[in-house]
Amino acid sequence: MFLGGEEVTNLQKTQLFYQILRGALNPNDVSRSVKIGNIIRASGLTEEVVKRIKAQPGGVEFFSEKRLSFNPDFKFYSQCPPESLGRVYFNHLTSNGLNPNDLDGVKVMDDLSFLGNLMRQVHDIWHVVTGFDTSISGEIGLQAFQAKQLGWPFSMVAIGGGCFITLFKAPEKIEEFIDQISLGQALGEKAKLLILVDWNLYWETPIDEVKTELGFNR
Repeated sequence: MFLGGEEVTNLQKTQLFYQILRGALNPNDVSRSVKIGNIIRASGLTEEVVKRIKAQPGGVEFFSEKRLSFNPDFKFYSQCPPESLGRVYFNHLTSNGLNPNDLDGVKVMDDLSFLGNLMRQVHDIWHVVTGFDTSISGEIGLQAFQAKQLGWPFSMVAIGGGCFITLFKAPEKIEEFIDQISLGQALGEKAKLLILVDWNLYWETPIDEVKTELGFNR
């Protein structure tokens, strides 16, 4: 699907590949990510993801309700039972110096802005339930998971850029990246569609039970 449909113009493809290349060569230049995001949104590729989700059971209701899956109080997670999803999530955030309250707010105007906002929110909880860490290879694995489950175009860009950088800067890690991509695809295939999960139902549930219910421990 990615870049293969008629909805993506040749100019958009050229612009996107150029920005991916420049971003890979200059990974600290955050402006490239913004430009890539703008091109993807203009191309209509994210609209295809919305259609894909709506075609799943509960997908239409998911967008009509536009519920957010997170308690805004960071302290809430620290008070969840030991080994629960909420506590493991809290430990993940604190060990990586993260706070979900620090995310810049995005005004939800429509299905696309809602999905984009939610994807930013769920990124770290998906790290927890999939088991991918926050190393570069772990991030690549999670992006492969997202690509398999949603056809998320930003994930395809991240995988391409990450592999390109690794090829020239750390070629010895290519095999590790390929293994993580394969694992992400395999998990994405067998797990339930995570974007539809209401995490507020699971915060106090033991993490192993959550993973089993979502299809990760089978």
